[in-house]
Amino acid sequence: MVRKGMFPAILALTLGLSVSLVGCSKDSTTTTAATTTTAAAGATTTTAAGTGSTAGGSTPATANTIDVTVGDTKGLNGPMTMVVKPTTAKAGKVTFVVKNTGTITHEVVVLALTGSETFDKLPVTADKVSEDASKGETGDVAAGETKTFDLNLDAGNYALVCNVEKHYAMGMRAGLTVS
Repeated sequence: MVRKGMFPAILALTLGLSVSLVGCSKDSTTTTAATTTTAAAGATTTTAAGTGSTAGGSTPATANTIDVTVGDTKGLNGPMTMVVKPTTAKAGKVTFVVKNTGTITHEVVVLALTGSETFDKLPVTADKVSEDASKGETGDVAAGETKTFDLNLDAGNYALVCNVEKHYAMGMRAGLTVS
């Protein structure tokens, strides 16, 4: 027997139970992957677990995700660029999403800076900078490719450099502050 005023309570209870049952359906699945590679229009996007990927190869921004775009207009005969957004991160796990919009292979190496070193004044020997202070890198990133990698960084100042021969001297460098 249903008393007057009980119908909304019974309806709410029934709906709540239905929602619970839908959430427990044996057809629901959870997917996780350590690395996913997707080809689209000749480009390859590699995304680490937890960073996600959306159509067009963009990665949703998170508090400790650094987007790095490297590029050139005419290989070694044109200007070279490295754009880093944002230029700050919190200490701990930092995800780097590196996109090569250029015509030749580039890379991104993360170097810890010490004392009065600055990202744009590192000594160059044999057309490269020393990687002794390297915390990690992408490895080669072919034209049109995007690579993602994670590093555990302490508070401090870092240089992001393309250390392919002559690229650092041609302006492929940026600073990153971790607090």
